[in-house]
Amino acid sequence: MYFVSAGAISLFFFIVFYVLSSSENVVDGAIEQAFSMLFLATSLALLLGRGLIPDFLSIVIANGFAFYSLLLSSTSIRKLCKQKTLISTTVQCVLLVLYMSAFAWFHYIYPSFSIRVGLFSIVSLILLGDQFKTLWKYEKTSFARSLVLAALFAFLSIRLTRLVINILSGESSINLISPSPIQTIVLGMPTFLLPIFGVGMVILILDRKQLQLTIGDTFRKDTGIYLAKAGLNQLKLTLKKALVLGTPLNIALFRLSGASDYSSKYGYKRLYELKSLFALKLDKAVDPNEHCFVIELNEENYVVVYSGKNEDEFHEKTKKVCHQLTKEFVEPISVSLTSTILGGDSDDVDSILDRLYRNFDSSLNEKLVLVGAR
Repeated sequence: MYFVSAGAISLFFFIVFYVLSSSENVVDGAIEQAFSMLFLATSLALLLGRGLIPDFLSIVIANGFAFYSLLLSSTSIRKLCKQKTLISTTVQCVLLVLYMSAFAWFHYIYPSFSIRVGLFSIVSLILLGDQFKTLWKYEKTSFARSLVLAALFAFLSIRLTRLVINILSGESSINLISPSPIQTIVLGMPTFLLPIFGVGMVILILDRKQLQLTIGDTFRKDTGIYLAKAGLNQLKLTLKKALVLGTPLNIALFRLSGASDYSSKYGYKRLYELKSLFALKLDKAVDPNEHCFVIELNEENYVVVYSGKNEDEFHEKTKKVCHQLTKEFVEPISVSLTSTILGGDSDDVDSILDRLYRNFDSSLNEKLVLVGAR
C-alpha cells in the first residue's frame, strides 16, 4: 500500500507537469516536460516494480525515462537540430536507445550498483551542465533558483535509480552496498519526501516562468489576449528565450487607425465593441500552433509576436493577416502594419516598440537586425 500511494503521488505530479508544459502561458515547456517524464519514471518504478514486470526490464525502463527527462531539457540538442522538432525528437530517441543499451550491458557485465549509478551520473552531469549553462544565460538573476532546480533534478534522478533497486530486491534498507554515512544521508532519504519535492518544483517553475495567476490583470476578459503590462513581460521572456536559443523573433505592430475619430462620432461604447471585434479577429487570424501571441498596447496599437519564422515567411504571414482584417472594417477605421525581425543580444523592449512606432510615422516597413543576429 505504501508503494501504491507513493506511485499515485508521483503520477499526480506527472500530470501536473505535463499540463504545465502545454500551458499557453509557458514560453518553453522543456523543463516541465522533463519533470513530467521524471515523475512518470518514478511512478512506473513504484507501481510496476513489485514483480509485475521482470526486474531487469523495470530497471532499464525506469532509468530510460529518467535519462529521457534530461534529454528533453537539453537546449544544445534542440539548437544543434536547428529547432526542428522532428529531427530533435529523433536524435533524443536515438540517444535514449543508446543509453538504455549501454545501461543493459552494464547491468549484465557489471552487476555492482555503484557502477550502474556511475554511468547514469556521468551522463546526467553532462546534460545537467548543458541545462545549467542555459539557465545561467537565460536569466542571471535567477541563478540561485536555477542551482536549486538542477540540484533537485539530479537528486530525484539518482534517488529513482536507488529506489528501483530497493523495490526489486525486496530490501527495506538502502544498505545494499554498505554505503558510507554521507551516502546514507544523500541516497537514503525516505520516499515520502517526494510530494515536498513535487510542490517545490511547481513553485520554482511558476516563479521562473513568471506566470500570472491573476487572469484579470493579464488578459482582457472579453477577448482573452494579453493586456499591455503582462504582454510586454511575456515579450521580454520570449525575447530572452530567442536570444539564448539563437532563433529569430518577429514582431508586427497592427494599428487600428481612426479610433479616436470613431469614438467622437459614435461614442466610446461603440468603439469598445469595435476594439473587441478587432482583437478577436486579430487573435483568430494568427495561428496559436505557430507560437504566436497578441498584445493590446492601447486602443489603437496591437502587437503580434511570432517565434522562429524567417523573413519571407514572416512578411507573407503579416500581410495575409492585415489583408484579412482590412476586409472587416470600413472608414474611418483602417488597418495598417509595420514589422521587424529581431536577433542578437538586446532585450530592450521599449526601444523595439519605439522603432516600430517610428516606422509607422515615416511610412517605412523597416527590418531591424541587432548585433549578433542569426
